[in-house]
Amino acid sequence: MVNGAGEKSVETLKNIWMTAQSEANDAQNKMLEDTQKWAEAQNAILENSLADLGKTLEQAITGGSSYEDLTTALDRAAVSQEEYLTTTNKIYETNKLINKAQ
Repeated sequence: MVNGAGEKSVETLKNIWMTAQSEANDAQNKMLEDTQKWAEAQNAILENSLADLGKTLEQAITGGSSYEDLTTALDRAAVSQEEYLTTTNKIYETNKLINKAQ
């Protein structure tokens, strides 16, 4: 049989246990939040490092330029080459007609 003093002790222990559980849950949630913030910060650092590495690599490969500059230069070269071939073909055809006419 539980007497009045025993009931108070059980109730006190329940309260202590509930408070300890609540505090443990709060601590766990705080730890998870802090871990999430740490992971986000590490991710940002990694992204910045990779971006810097990519930029350095791009400049090393392109001789201080960029892939975009090289692509633009290659596009211009291709257009110039096409124009050169077109002009050369026109001159050739014109010379053929001149030679035929003579």
